[in-house]
Amino acid sequence: MLINGLCILLAAIIPTGYYWYPAMFGIASTGLIVFFGVIIQNLRSGTEKEISSESMRLATAGLITSTYIALVAYCVFLAETFKLAAFSETLVTNFTAVVGTVLAFFFGSSAYIEARTKTEKKGSSEKKAE
Repeated sequence: MLINGLCILLAAIIPTGYYWYPAMFGIASTGLIVFFGVIIQNLRSGTEKEISSESMRLATAGLITSTYIALVAYCVFLAETFKLAAFSETLVTNFTAVVGTVLAFFFGSSAYIEARTKTEKKGSSEKKAE
């Protein structure tokens, strides 16, 4: 958050037309910090010392979501100060579709894996009972 605050401040005080450079750094750093933060947190809290596919899916969903939120926030707040290019509006529109797809696959795959695990546990407990 400190990095993003610094990037917003730099974008507001830079007198040239290159206001978008600090914003690009802030958006990219937000995603990377969240991605590696989620992976490190999962490694510290879990008993396994390897990165599981579940923690990788969670980190990827966090990266995409946090980057999207930062991108939309920069576009909303910088639109008042600067005239944003048409590319920015197209980027937000297309990135919204990407975020929707990633989150749908994240929740869909998580639900499938959970249901499959429950079915396998139920099937193995029935076999033991016989």
